[in-house]
Amino acid sequence: MERADRELRRAALQGRALLVLPAIIFSAWHVEAGDSFLVVERVEHLKVYNKYQQEATPPEREQALAPFLPMRILKGDDLLGDGFTRCARVDVGAEMFYLLKDGEGKLSRSGPLGLERTFVNAIPLSDTVEILPRADVQFSPITSPSHQAVRPREKFLRFFRLQNAVYCRRLPDSTNYGWIDLTGKNEQRVWKRIIHNTSSQELISPDVIRAVNAKVDEVNLVLAGLFEHFNSRTRQRKDPPAWTIESTAGRIACKLQGSIDPEDLHGSTLYLIKDLENIAMGARLHIAYTSGSIEIKPK
Repeated sequence: MERADRELRRAALQGRALLVLPAIIFSAWHVEAGDSFLVVERVEHLKVYNKYQQEATPPEREQALAPFLPMRILKGDDLLGDGFTRCARVDVGAEMFYLLKDGEGKLSRSGPLGLERTFVNAIPLSDTVEILPRADVQFSPITSPSHQAVRPREKFLRFFRLQNAVYCRRLPDSTNYGWIDLTGKNEQRVWKRIIHNTSSQELISPDVIRAVNAKVDEVNLVLAGLFEHFNSRTRQRKDPPAWTIESTAGRIACKLQGSIDPEDLHGSTLYLIKDLENIAMGARLHIAYTSGSIEIKPK
């Protein structure tokens, strides 16, 4: 495996632009005009693959996908690892998914999707707010042109801002999505924030979790390609090692799975850690490494 480690280091150096791309994207999120979000009503009819590019299981779909829940578009026109299947790469709640597309570039479906909208140049939000007394504000459901009165002390989960409107979910209802004017100019006059977004010192932001997932996926693809190359030359069928991720708002744990000794990939793991440090830069996060295990936690 010493040779594999050398190959991986060489691939990392030769393809450095590819391997650091998630970190570049992560930085760009903070300077671009905005992001794009996809909203679909009948999500059960979407053809969805998980981050490992395998068909998403019913539990994965039920946990992450819901009608009208916005999906942040990471890459609107992408290809799966086979280099042929068209898809859109999205993330929902810091989990990455691939939505398959047909030959015309439209989302593949097993039935009608109902409402299907893409909102561009949106500013991501991630917090819960409360309506203040004597505030005059109305809620517009995404499924209806009508407006609904909002009572004082009602709570809303904000997802993104589009111009002067915020896309949100009316709490505690899990299905009532729509628009309301909860922009910054009305803060402390119409609404107040009661649960801050996860960029606080005690938590890891969704942007960091997404960037870490993307980086680890890149490394796993390199490992898979190297082992496919070695197996074809040696006529063996060794399964490639792969990093798995378990993430919460307060901790990211990466573990190297497979029969290979983690020390055989120690050198290439250092490249991964360096890229993770770049992602975590400025986020007050600590990265700890032991053999075959990487942990990221707030300082």
